[in-house]
Amino acid sequence: RDSTITFSEAGDFDLRWTFHNNGGCDSIINIEVVVLPRTITVTPTANQHKNCGQTDPILQYSLSENIGSISGELSREAGESVGTYNYMLGTLDAGDNYELVLNQNSPQFEILPVYSEETISQCTSYDWNGTTYTSSGTYTRTLQTSSGCDSIVTLTLTINPIYNTVIYDTICQNSIPYTNYNFNVSQTGIYTKNLSTANGCDSIVTLHLLVNKNTTTTLY
Repeated sequence: RDSTITFSEAGDFDLRWTFHNNGGCDSIINIEVVVLPRTITVTPTANQHKNCGQTDPILQYSLSENIGSISGELSREAGESVGTYNYMLGTLDAGDNYELVLNQNSPQFEILPVYSEETISQCTSYDWNGTTYTSSGTYTRTLQTSSGCDSIVTLTLTINPIYNTVIYDTICQNSIPYTNYNFNVSQTGIYTKNLSTANGCDSIVTLHLLVNKNTTTTLY
């Protein structure tokens, strides 16, 4: 007679059947059954990463079947340099009835550089990490932190010019002193004054001033 046996756990089992034939004799059948653990595939969640120097996040994953909660944590290859690392099963454990295997097409964990930004407004030029910049623009450098991590720094630089203004002007002697452009002079000559623009940079004004003598006319 056919019979069905269901096993609820993995392991080695010895089964015995006893039959009685028509002659009254017993017939005994012994069977050894090996129940293998059920294979469950572990797939790490895509796009898991951290910045260099940070602590690893708790690594997330999914299972090919819902078998309830399992213990332990997923892990990855050792290393703290910028780059990609393969996942490992780590301490994940689903008990004796299940065998956990890692998905062969798993994504990789990534360690990213440290990113930072600087915005600078400077007059004439700016020295940054050993390089002198004289033009406005966006510049990027890859540096190393004290912990050995790659640090990608983006500099947004504005170079403000220094203005050189030359003025030629004339004034009558009876109108002195000459006070335009923040000057206060009373004689013919060349004068220079440093002014500050709205962006904080110097503006050099050179004044060429001619003082005309007063003319007295006598009418008869």
